[in-house]
Amino acid sequence: MKKAELFIFLQFITFSLFAQIEKSNVSFFIDSTAKIDISEVFSSNKFKAASYNIPSLGMNYNVIWTKISVKNKSPKPQKIYAQSLNPYLDTVQFFVVKNKVLVEKSEKMGWWSILKNRTFQNSNQPFAFNMNANEEIFLLAKCIKTQGTVRILLQIDSEKAFFEELFDNEEYLGWFFGMGVIVIFLNFFLYILVRYKVYLFYAFYVFCQIFHLTTIGGIHPELYINGFLTLSGRNVPNLTMLLSLVSNMVFIHSYLRVKELQPPFLNKSTQIIVWIGFLLALVLFLSETKFNIPSIKKILTWVFTIYFWLPLFASISMISYAIFNKKERFAAIFYCIAIFPLLIIATIWMLGNMGLLPIQTLYRINFFAGGIAFEIILSCFWLANRFKQYADEQEILIQEKSKQQQIAIETGLQLQNQERSRLAKELHDGIGIDISIVKMKLEAIRMDIEKSGFETKEVNETVLNLDNIASEIRSFSHNLMPPDLENNGLAFVLQSLTNNLQKLNPAIEINFTTNIEESLPKNLSQELYFIAKELINNTLKHAHANIIDIELLQKNNYIELRISDNGKGYDLKNALKKEGLGLRNILSRVEFINGTFEVFKKPLGGILHQIVVR
Repeated sequence: MKKAELFIFLQFITFSLFAQIEKSNVSFFIDSTAKIDISEVFSSNKFKAASYNIPSLGMNYNVIWTKISVKNKSPKPQKIYAQSLNPYLDTVQFFVVKNKVLVEKSEKMGWWSILKNRTFQNSNQPFAFNMNANEEIFLLAKCIKTQGTVRILLQIDSEKAFFEELFDNEEYLGWFFGMGVIVIFLNFFLYILVRYKVYLFYAFYVFCQIFHLTTIGGIHPELYINGFLTLSGRNVPNLTMLLSLVSNMVFIHSYLRVKELQPPFLNKSTQIIVWIGFLLALVLFLSETKFNIPSIKKILTWVFTIYFWLPLFASISMISYAIFNKKERFAAIFYCIAIFPLLIIATIWMLGNMGLLPIQTLYRINFFAGGIAFEIILSCFWLANRFKQYADEQEILIQEKSKQQQIAIETGLQLQNQERSRLAKELHDGIGIDISIVKMKLEAIRMDIEKSGFETKEVNETVLNLDNIASEIRSFSHNLMPPDLENNGLAFVLQSLTNNLQKLNPAIEINFTTNIEESLPKNLSQELYFIAKELINNTLKHAHANIIDIELLQKNNYIELRISDNGKGYDLKNALKKEGLGLRNILSRVEFINGTFEVFKKPLGGILHQIVVR
């Protein structure tokens, strides 16, 4: 046997094994009277071929009869499954005709038929019938659809192919549903972290898409039959489609920051369309019987048909403005890439409804779910990237705020030191000198009074009071800003401070150690002086110590100030929570000189304060 003949033979064997049924093209007949029975329909010559095997009849509420011949090519009897790929037919009933004789028919089925009462749970109204080996029959279907576009999609499969597809669809939709739930929780988490509403709106949009997909796939038919808050029947898919359109528009509005970046009229019109959408959603909660009144049905059909185009128009406007005016341009382009497969599928569906494309395969829910999944994954990726941008921007803002705070602290401390120096100079050189002049004049007056033989006791007391006032002013001015700090350096001032404190507190041993011989920079000297003074003052007030050690040391390339005691100690965090005004002032000054401040508890009791400036 030649190779070509062998190849043809193998092809024939493969085709015989897998192509177990043979189907003719679909033809259809419109019964406008709704009174023709099966015998009249079968013998009628009014059937005509359907474009691409799919009768697409637009808005047509008449009875539609379809006919297709089926041949069992298997050498064995087998069960054949017929189904309509549209869960929302009002009525579908199948008829098996052999040799112009009706041999079997299905029960009447539709969106209203209860799923749990069927032989197996499939929302596409399936019908199973047996065929003998090499038998040929005609399968007719009587269909009615009174809402939306009429498309009659009939599918006939062997038992194996039918159940394989059924399980594949369930697995695919389960995967899609699980992915959607993960995306929803992820966006809720991101919203909690950064409080940007775009994540909340995206979670709502994904939820609406899942709800819509599972609805048109007939996943929860109990909503159609039993009703939920009076929502039932064909209103459910209409509601889910409406919510998908509105939620998508709300997401795009936030995603592209329309309120901040786009013209007010575009922002306002989008908000109006959103609110109209929610009002129409409430209308769908009315009883479905009200939609069967011809006048109301006609009005609502036009209202909903027109409205379904408004969100699409608004979304295109927002995206176009963002792209052409470079306002969130890359975000808009990225979204267009994400939505592109879904738009292609929707366009193909629309062309199929017009009978211009063979799209029977693309009517599968898997393709629609795949387009939605692609959009969700890419949009989620972009939002995750935006979250990183938000986090980076937030970190920059925090750093900028910290920098501004640092500048404010430095400026405040500089002004404070300048004001201290000014006040100290005014007190010492101004008021102090004036008091000395007054004292000299009083002493001259006292001498004149004594020469005249009068008593000078009150004058003597006044002179003594002036001496006390002058001493207090001198002490106060030195506390504000010691004049020796600039003239003799920090080490000299701290040594003088230690000597004075030792005299005032003879019961406490106060020691000062230093290895610094040269003067430190002015700002550094001032800040270290006030830090040391505050820490020593706190120790004397609260530590109940009898030994205080003060060390000012220069080590390699840094200055170290250490103040320790043998008192009762304290916890820095608790001290800052309670009051800590003095400690906060210390921390501000340490930050101003770019130093570090640490507090250690000594093993034998007491506290060590360590300030290091590099």
